[in-house]
Amino acid sequence: ACYLSKYYLLRSFKTAYKKTPYQALTERRIEVATDLLANGYEIYEVALKCGFNDRRSFSRAFKNVKGQTPSTYQVSNQH
Repeated sequence: ACYLSKYYLLRSFKTAYKKTPYQALTERRIEVATDLLANGYEIYEVALKCGFNDRRSFSRAFKNVKGQTPSTYQVSNQH
């Protein structure tokens, strides 16, 4: 519709934001997940609510972004 290639748009996004669109989306999902975990939701519920297919992929992504597992984060941030 705008006569720009997918590759040009991806490259432009990465140049502007210093991350790929997928990385930005994952980081946003993890931001939402931290709020849900802090409010007592179960890890598998958070994974599904935040767009992950299973707990394992969610845990891997969470650890890559936050540097700790979701269960460790949840224990250290309980209200």
